[in-house]
Amino acid sequence: MNKKVVIFNAPPGSGKDEACKYLLGACSNTFHKEFKSKLFTITREIFSVSKEEWENHYTRELKEQPWDKLNVLSPRQALIFVSEKIIKPNFSKLYFGESLAKSLEKGLNVVSDGGFEDEVLPIIEAVGKDNILVVKIKREGCSFEGDSRNYLNTDKLGIMETWIDNNSSLSVFFSDVYEVVGEWLEMNK
Repeated sequence: MNKKVVIFNAPPGSGKDEACKYLLGACSNTFHKEFKSKLFTITREIFSVSKEEWENHYTRELKEQPWDKLNVLSPRQALIFVSEKIIKPNFSKLYFGESLAKSLEKGLNVVSDGGFEDEVLPIIEAVGKDNILVVKIKREGCSFEGDSRNYLNTDKLGIMETWIDNNSSLSVFFSDVYEVVGEWLEMNK
């Protein structure tokens, strides 16, 4: 299998990480990727926070809470600050996409944090439009409010999209994820 990329695109709490974890266990030759991996590393370096400290504070409960080690920014605010005020203005809006594109592996690469069209452009260049699927997830009570990401404009990007509703049980959600990704892989053999 060539390099294939499935980008999960949805508001926080919609199930993107769970979908990726599920596919890692359900499909062979699958790799979990994140645009924010490089951002995490850079943010930790700027604020002199160890990886262990970061992992202890970047939880659903704490990532919105101000933290003295981040000059009283929350971890989410620190990430947005580093991304939007340091990296993108000084290096380019493509920076995190270029970093992720370099890390893609032969097989199925599942990305749990898509939400910026500029970041997808280097992925398109690396693997081609036909090798990318955007899975948009809808879930009641979840929105992009307070988040710098949004749903990707796949028409503008020229890549395929599908929608999944995550308002039922986890097993139904996983079944839907497996079905849409499996059908897409079958179509693109």
